[in-house]
Order: sequence, then C-alpha cells, then structure tokens
Amino acid sequence: MSLLGSAHALKRGLDSPDTMAKEQAVTDSEDAAGECERPQPTYLHQPAMLKLGEAYVLEVSAQVNLLREFTQHHGEVGRAHELLFSHLVRRFLPTSLQVGTGFIAERDGVSLQQDVLIYRSDKIAPLFQAGELVVVDAKAAAGSVEVKTTLRARALASAFLGHSRMRFYGIFAWDSAISMGALLDSIWDWARKASTSEFDNLGSAIYVRGRFLLLRNQDGSGIESPPFRLLRLDLPGSSEGEAVLGFLGQFWLWSTNGEAHAPWPPWLWDWFALGPWKRALEPIHWPDDLADKMHSRHEEIVKRRDERRDKRAP
Repeated sequence: MSLLGSAHALKRGLDSPDTMAKEQAVTDSEDAAGECERPQPTYLHQPAMLKLGEAYVLEVSAQVNLLREFTQHHGEVGRAHELLFSHLVRRFLPTSLQVGTGFIAERDGVSLQQDVLIYRSDKIAPLFQAGELVVVDAKAAAGSVEVKTTLRARALASAFLGHSRMRFYGIFAWDSAISMGALLDSIWDWARKASTSEFDNLGSAIYVRGRFLLLRNQDGSGIESPPFRLLRLDLPGSSEGEAVLGFLGQFWLWSTNGEAHAPWPPWLWDWFALGPWKRALEPIHWPDDLADKMHSRHEEIVKRRDERRDKRAP
C-alpha cells in the first residue's frame, strides 16, 4: 500500500482489526485503480508551509519572551502559553471547528479542564460559554491539547497516559525537564501496570518545542507496527516547522474526518507525501516484555471479534 494510500486509510479512522483489513483492501484497490478520492499532491505547498509553521512558532515564542520581561507570575505566564498556542492551532484548523478552553460533559461526569479544547458548534451548541471558556457535550469535542511551560514526568503520567476518551489528545511543552529516554521509561512503566484494554487511552502526540515530536503510531501495519515514531529537532535537517505540521497533521489525521467532516487541504496531502512520513520518522518499538503483552492483547481482540461473528452467524 502506498504512503498516500496509507494516509487515506488512516484518515478514516482504523480502530479494529476488522476495520483495518477492510480499509486496507479498499485502499489497495483504490490505489490500483488510481481512483482514490483525494487531490493529487502538487508538492508546491511544502516549502512555504514549513516556513509558515516555523514562523508561527517563532512568533508565539517572541510574545512569550516579551511577556516574561514584564512578569514571572507562573499562573499568568502559563495562561499566556495556552492562549498563544491555541491561536497557533486555530490557524491550521477547518472553519467548522472552534478553539477554546474548558470542560467536556459526558454521561458519567465532567472532565478535568482542557487547556486547549477543540470542538464543533455547528450542530451541538456549547452547554455553557463565557468568552473562550466552554462546557461542551462529548459528541462535540474533536480533541484537546494540554499546554505545559515545562514537561515533567508527573504531568506526563496524569495527562498523556490514560487521557480522556477523545480521538486526539496531545501535549505541547515550551521546555522539558526530562530526557527522551526518561519520557519513554515513564510510558513503558505505565504500560506494564495498565490492562491491555487501557492501551487505547494513550495520548496522540507530545511536542516539546526545540526538542522533539513524539507521535503515537497507528499506520494499520498490524501487531508488528511500532507504537510511536519520533522526530528529533536537534538533528540536521529537522525544523520547528516540521514539528508544528506533524503535530497538527496528527490532529487532522485522527479527528477532522470523524468530527468535522472536513476535506483535507492540499498542503496536508503534500505534507504526508514529502514530510517525515515520506522519509520515515524514527520508529520507537515496545520493549520485549511489552511486545509480548501487545501480542496477547492482539489475540484477545481477534478472539472477541471471532466470538461476535459466531453469535451473528445463523
């Protein structure tokens, strides 16, 4: 299956082995026939979009640095971080989505506050709204981002691992107090304690400005596929523009089709054709003991699928 065919399949949301198999078959046949419903990549947007993403990060970084000249008040600086990042996010989203801060109301209660809450209001109006502060129905929530001044292991454990039930959940941090190795160790430690059913609650992306972009990987390649892919921003050839487009591309990939029914813009197709997905992000594989646990999880999923199919059989 081609790279763009894989992206096309992912955009529809691959959530189960049944769906994976069906989508892959459909996508393969589309690729073979050359009739996949998508604009052909022009490759013209890519350099400009990389520069645009980098310029936006430099812009919000300059604003934060200027604010710090006037105050070191942690609460206000933190809130400024959230507002500035939400403005950056808004520039790359379909117009059918709104960006604010607030809470998600579900049947079993209300979520913790979401720093950057992405939601749709065209069909389900917010249950409460005061400026950018909203309470939205769970069906209206498209995704959320937790914004950190400094990423710490404690924040990772409480946020990225075992997050709210949304298609996209990410963390953006201006700096990190933990190394990449320590961050992965925290994820592995959580996974060793979690039940296999909780693995679906892993977050979608972690972006630490100037350091790295860690993306949850679900490319439909099956049980052997690595759980994460990594873009290191301290390596030659990597840029902040790549990280911004990669982070927001991950949102488009997992949320906009199901939540906003938004067509992908041409720059996004170009991004999947020429960005890190083309030259391959660094794969991050499960440790051996967790690989065994994932194989067991896969077997459980297949068993439940077969049981449901047997019950439906006459």
